[in-house]
Amino acid sequence: MENTQDTNKLVLGIINTETVAGDVIITSPLLPKALNTSLQVDAMSSIEFTTAALRMDLTNYVSKAILVKSTTDIVVIGLNFVSYSTDAFLAFPTYALGSDYFIVTCCTDVDDVCQFSIVSTGNNNTIMLTLPMRNITFLQPINHTAVYSGGENITITLQKYEVFFTQSKHDLTGIRIRSTYPVLVSSGNNVGHWLTHPNVDHGEDIMPPVKHFGQRFALVTNPAAHAMDYVWVLASEDGTTLSLFLAENTTKIIPRAGEAEHILLTTEFGSLYTDKPVMVVQFTCDDNPGVWSMFVVTPVPQYVTNTTVFALTTNEYFFNYAVIVVQKRYKDNVLLDTKNITAEYSWTPINGIDFVAARVLIGYGMHSISLNANLSNETSAGVGGYVFGRASTTSFAYPFGYELSHYQKDYTTRAITAVQVCQCKCTDIARMENVSTRTEDEIAMVISEMIQDMTVDSKTTSSSIRKKLSAADNRPSSTAIGVLGVIFLSLSFGLIVVVDIVTFLPSVLSTLSKLL
Repeated sequence: MENTQDTNKLVLGIINTETVAGDVIITSPLLPKALNTSLQVDAMSSIEFTTAALRMDLTNYVSKAILVKSTTDIVVIGLNFVSYSTDAFLAFPTYALGSDYFIVTCCTDVDDVCQFSIVSTGNNNTIMLTLPMRNITFLQPINHTAVYSGGENITITLQKYEVFFTQSKHDLTGIRIRSTYPVLVSSGNNVGHWLTHPNVDHGEDIMPPVKHFGQRFALVTNPAAHAMDYVWVLASEDGTTLSLFLAENTTKIIPRAGEAEHILLTTEFGSLYTDKPVMVVQFTCDDNPGVWSMFVVTPVPQYVTNTTVFALTTNEYFFNYAVIVVQKRYKDNVLLDTKNITAEYSWTPINGIDFVAARVLIGYGMHSISLNANLSNETSAGVGGYVFGRASTTSFAYPFGYELSHYQKDYTTRAITAVQVCQCKCTDIARMENVSTRTEDEIAMVISEMIQDMTVDSKTTSSSIRKKLSAADNRPSSTAIGVLGVIFLSLSFGLIVVVDIVTFLPSVLSTLSKLL
């Protein structure tokens, strides 16, 4: 998102994680031509963008999307290269996006600028912002209003791939974002102070939807010699109880949803348990307190058996670390680039949980982190953590270890089967029988997108092509319906979204005929 420095570039690190080569096509309405690249097995491609229009600013309702189509599974990391203020972001795939979010920012000085952004994945997407119970003044009016009272609702509408972005000198933590169709949300600071330190840095991360919140976390400080990390624990429900296991064990209660508890981490590694789902955001500092980064902590149950990370370098010399967390009984099974790390690095116990952590120095480029094949049948085994890079004047951090495959399975198999649609032309999708676990909003979004993607427009399509498509103008074509598998990525000041439009079974066509 917006950063005050002028000399910078946007970079996508795209990593092929499959055992076959793949092809990637990158397009955008704001790019003069498509970019094509091939990815070999276990290979990475670095794509740089210098188009200023792709950067996020206070110009809203503009499509800043970069569309990415890949023939293989990929990991995408966005890098915002800025002198003294580099950031990195891990992309979420579309099936992992949601329609309910909270945001977290950090304002510790009157000159700090907090900010957040929303990227829409669907057209006519109605989005409601519910403010926390305190007055907030935005630097640019929203719906012609700049000053809002606590608890107010603000409604905006975005089209597919459009971006909404706003800033404030007030803390924006606790704003709730709910939408008709899935969106991607990012929040943080433009350039802010860390506590009372005179230097400033840029901190951002992609917010997970509420469905990814967790109840068990390992808390590990970064490898800097004099780290002073904080975590913000944001509640999704009223009356959330926190059980903290740090140097001392404490219990805290967060009274209301959207409120956050601020917790100082010392050199002691600790853990957090909650009775209701929460989001944990870590603000991690370097030896220089003015050099700080922000990332969302991965819940322990979402740890994975293997992942791929990327370490960067710029014109400043970076030290890159992978902070790896694993169950104590599996520590000797952790592999970094297929080599066991126990022989070279020590594992530190984590208070309150049977896990250990190691902070491993890694070189520039891509690295695999995994558990060896002997644990393939151990469903409880997994690794998580974050990548942290530090230079003399800047740092970056992003998490790894998100297990999202179960969302993909749900997303790609929750088609409508054996549906008995009512014979009237109502649009009440909830009246269908035998509908799978797909939500009403998801069904409505997909049907809307299918109608738009398969519409034949008489103004832009010749009569000969329309005849071949065998469809009336502005109606879905029966022969144009095929397998839709589009992955798109929206990048705005380092903000990235990866969206995958699901394939539908032919039975959906009968649904369309009843709705049109």
